Amino acid sequence: MVPLYWLYKMSESPKTFFKKSIFTYSHSNSLMAVSRHLVDGASVDGLVWDYYSSQNPQRVTQTKVIMRSRPFGNPPIVVSKAMSEGLRSKIARVIYGMDKDEEGRDILNQIMVDKFIKPREDWYEPIREMARLLAQIDRG
Repeated sequence: MVPLYWLYKMSESPKTFFKKSIFTYSHSNSLMAVSRHLVDGASVDGLVWDYYSSQNPQRVTQTKVIMRSRPFGNPPIVVSKAMSEGLRSKIARVIYGMDKDEEGRDILNQIMVDKFIKPREDWYEPIREMARLLAQIDRG
């Protein structure tokens, strides 16, 4: 969504700005496509790029970050509404307590995360604003 928003701000669209565009269906696939020169560029989550840069640098050695978006809240962890409240609470306690447990800290270290905290709604407002604007463009 962010690249679409940036293009809109430049009075462009993917069809007018790019000769061709494809979906790789994951940030990892996008990095691989750029690294292998299958595409000229891609949009990837900064956390994914940072992870590969640290843990698997050969995935990013053929890439260069040319632009970063403003910080946003990370995608949420979700569960089914059909799940019992008791199980939801248990999962939340485990996730929010991972940084206080040796095994949990090991897992967090592997994914380069310090800890999970409860998100604030305002962290996602810039994303909602972009989505509203882009939806108006699609309808327009």
